[in-house]
Amino acid sequence: MRLAAKIISVLFHPLFIPTYGILLLFSTARFAAVPFLPKLIVAMTVLACTAIIPALVIFLFLKLGKVSSLEIDKRQERTRPYIYSLVSYLLCAYYLWNVNMPRWFVMMVVGSAVALLILLLVNLRWKMSAHLSAMGGLLAGIFVVALHYVINPYMLVIGVLFASAAVGSSRVILNAHNPEQTLAGFVNGFLCVLISGVIF
Repeated sequence: MRLAAKIISVLFHPLFIPTYGILLLFSTARFAAVPFLPKLIVAMTVLACTAIIPALVIFLFLKLGKVSSLEIDKRQERTRPYIYSLVSYLLCAYYLWNVNMPRWFVMMVVGSAVALLILLLVNLRWKMSAHLSAMGGLLAGIFVVALHYVINPYMLVIGVLFASAAVGSSRVILNAHNPEQTLAGFVNGFLCVLISGVIF
């Protein structure tokens, strides 16, 4: 059971979710006419800003003894990695703005940064789940894309809901969070991304 929980936690790690999101966006019919190379460049930039750079920061902190594990399970160790990730997310949003990605999509990235800021602030007193915040943001992103492109991805929504439940269960099984912390994380990510994507 714990092995399955670890695998799920890795597959749906917060570092990977934004890249999953941009790949889902590019799979829609609206981007079918866009050449492959520009899509690849944007996807690789998103991967670099939201996964590779934060992962390198965490690895560096591990080597310096600032964090005790790559998972950063201790609440007290999460503040600095969150700050660097927040800056990286904002740089990603700035890049997407400059390559003329849809404004609402850029604002969803900003919404993700806001969710990360809330995680950072709450983390000073309480441990909210970053995994579920990312999953909530992914689900909200699907809703925003569906709204703007007038599509009904109900199967994808169901799939993400099931995946979110699996991720939440895995975090509880691994004793990384309790159910309240996973739920709070999901609501945080969902609302921040949804509000940013709809309003703008």
